[in-house]
Amino acid sequence: MSIGRRSRWFCLVGLIALLVGVVSCSEGPEVRDLGEIDDVGRLFGRYVSDRGVEVFPGDFWELDDDEKRWSFRAWSELVVHVDGSAPAAPLSITLVPDESTSAMRFRSVWDGVNRPDPVVTAGEGLVVNIPTAELTPGVHHLRIERVEKGDPPELRDRLDCRFKEISSSVGGAAAALRSDRWSRYRTIRAFLDDGVTGTSTRRRGGLLVKGNQELRFELTVPEDGELRFAVSSLSSSARFAVDVGGVRGEVRADADEEVVSVPAPAGRSAVRLRTDGEAGGLFLWGAPTFVANRADARGSVVLITLDTTRRDALSVYGGPEAASPRIAGLAERATVYENAWSTSPWTLPSHASLFTGLYPTRHGAAVSKTRLEARHETLAAHARRAGFRTAGFSGGALSASQWGLARGFELYQDPDGFETKGDRQTGYVEEFLDGVDGEAFFLFVNFFDPHAMFEAPEPFEARFDVETLRSRLEGVPGWDRVARGDNAAWREVIGGAIPSTPDAVAYLTAAYRAEVAFMDHQIGSIMDSLESRGILDAATIILVADHGELLGEGGFFSHGCRLDPELTEVPLIIKWPGQSTAGRDHRLVSQVDLYGTVLAALGIDGSPRDGIPIGGDNRDLFDARETVFMEEHESRVHPLFENMAIANHIYGLQQLDWRQLVWSGGTSCADRSAGGWIDSGCVVDWETRFEELAAVAALPTDHGPSMGGSGLTQEMRERLEALGYVQ
Repeated sequence: MSIGRRSRWFCLVGLIALLVGVVSCSEGPEVRDLGEIDDVGRLFGRYVSDRGVEVFPGDFWELDDDEKRWSFRAWSELVVHVDGSAPAAPLSITLVPDESTSAMRFRSVWDGVNRPDPVVTAGEGLVVNIPTAELTPGVHHLRIERVEKGDPPELRDRLDCRFKEISSSVGGAAAALRSDRWSRYRTIRAFLDDGVTGTSTRRRGGLLVKGNQELRFELTVPEDGELRFAVSSLSSSARFAVDVGGVRGEVRADADEEVVSVPAPAGRSAVRLRTDGEAGGLFLWGAPTFVANRADARGSVVLITLDTTRRDALSVYGGPEAASPRIAGLAERATVYENAWSTSPWTLPSHASLFTGLYPTRHGAAVSKTRLEARHETLAAHARRAGFRTAGFSGGALSASQWGLARGFELYQDPDGFETKGDRQTGYVEEFLDGVDGEAFFLFVNFFDPHAMFEAPEPFEARFDVETLRSRLEGVPGWDRVARGDNAAWREVIGGAIPSTPDAVAYLTAAYRAEVAFMDHQIGSIMDSLESRGILDAATIILVADHGELLGEGGFFSHGCRLDPELTEVPLIIKWPGQSTAGRDHRLVSQVDLYGTVLAALGIDGSPRDGIPIGGDNRDLFDARETVFMEEHESRVHPLFENMAIANHIYGLQQLDWRQLVWSGGTSCADRSAGGWIDSGCVVDWETRFEELAAVAALPTDHGPSMGGSGLTQEMRERLEALGYVQ
């Protein structure tokens, strides 16, 4: 047989073998060695690229579909990923402006540090050179800021900064960002900045691989079990194969995830992960998990946030019984905390405080940063590293993964558009519980229903005679539109353009309580699911509001802008493991305390940061505590309504029976009485208080209202604009 015929014969054999998934005659995938891994959690957040350096458009970039122009307002970022060792040559990034932008002035900031010659005129193009010493492996951010004061007068009112081309090079030919890869860039950027990604609202953390690659590592596990992945192809369909010590598992998946698993014996094993699909495709090895063969004896933790829920909306705090019968039932075997306070009057900074144990100026989310940065380790990251399953379910746009809150979760369910209704949210949670299979977990659930607009299902509205109250607003200017669910009219109400009336307040209060009742019903369903699975008794269950809601107090509606007690005094209920009787606790507690509380409940050692763990032997620490803090800030994603705002930055010092608000140029104080809070004189002036607050957190510089988009989809932006969140 000739050499040529022998070659054709071997290829024919290889083709037959390929059809049964054994061997390929084509060139195999690139092999990458990830080294030794003693915890599969170390695979989370790793992006394995087929290029050494890649540049992606970050937050706040927009793409004009017609002219293919890249644009932003005020500032935006480029995300740079360095895979492996630092490159041999510097990175050069060029932004070519259109005609109007060419006369504008900009500064560049690399990983928070101003670049040399920080203010430049765009001219023919902005060029930023990053030396090799600063191109360390991992994720970097290049921020491009417009310097409006340096612009010609005729350009100062022009908001959009537009660029015809954005390109990068490392010692070779330049590669330009391509408009047809916009969706792909967002997918990778989400993974790098948010820690999760996917092609739907179902987001996964794990290992993201670009191109057909075979990853090899040595894995050490403490006992016999199973190595499991929820895999999906973010391009076209692909084959995923995992091999542990010669034992192989394989599955084909597309955008809909599939589970692939293989036994993992105690000790060290050689592991290979291989993807075969579209050249240059994106493949997600989601939720890397080691599951021991024996049942997990540890207790789980369920953290449920009641979005926009006033303390007095719940019957355990004196609210109407019809609004919260299931929560009241849970409270019969839980502890109700009488003096709990939020860190902020709106969703994003409050949730960031819950997840990090830090006050807003210290975690920076929606204060000095647009999102919670990866440098802050979250509850989910701690739990996942300790071997717990981690899942999060966001009910509204302001707790979605794009704000950095999803980092550390193996599964994070983003809202269905602007909001996930409570019954659908419950379905998602129960689907997760169906797949737990005896493993301990940290579960986060956000119910968004009490947030405007108030549109509870009819059976819950009937409890509060909402339809009758709604009918009284027919023909009432402005309020008739609000009653029909008009977002624009609601924004006018918040802004003070539509005056309040008794009928309007009565309607809103009833409609709001109906939404609370609908949420309460869903929480009851989740408790039933935990009970039926034998999880509830040993679990720690935490119910806490992120903030409250103004329903006409002081002539104000909605939330944010202020630190009034209706916004910052929140319900907090904790069912401890094995608890079977009701309790009341009068300690002064804050949302920052729940970080250390959850860590302790999970059996994880960690600093409580700004808070105090509520359980355990911490009575002496609470006895010594006098004050907790709260904040409100104007930011790019959170402009303040002029009629409601006190200042661009306002701080609150809260004690059991006294509170003081502080802002640049003023202060106010109040004492608690039987009928509520009564204004009183302040003994300490605002300058002195600011000096004291500086010891708690670095106070932000007041730049005033900022311009810009939101990095949101058009639908979500319009909804948030209507509710007063983004500009």
